[in-house]
Amino acid sequence: MASSKNSEIPVILDTNFLISAVGFGISLDFIHDTILCNHRIVVPANVRMELLSLNLKGKEDKMRRVALQLSEQFGTLELYGHVDDSLVDYASSHKAVVATNDSALKKRLRAIGTPVMFIKKRCYFAIEGEYQNI
Repeated sequence: MASSKNSEIPVILDTNFLISAVGFGISLDFIHDTILCNHRIVVPANVRMELLSLNLKGKEDKMRRVALQLSEQFGTLELYGHVDDSLVDYASSHKAVVATNDSALKKRLRAIGTPVMFIKKRCYFAIEGEYQNI
């Protein structure tokens, strides 16, 4: 993806980011308030597959189902295989922001210079890393 001021930066949503946002009652619309440059929100195909296949019970399963429904309003990024590895592989060769609360994945992404969006204090989204000039 060529970098220019008119390019849209993909904001890639991870499984636990979607489920956590639902669980904490944070609207995904706040992503637009957090990312102040031209962007598009995408959900990898393997994240949707993971949301479909997670075997959860009770309240957690309800959050999973709502997260899956919400994911359908965004474009699909054709990634397959292990979710974390595919996100790191994609981010290493493309300019993107990855939205995750997974601390191990955050560490891997930050090690390669990828900006990471996460849920802070269970009430809002924050970003670690520079994204305006990617």
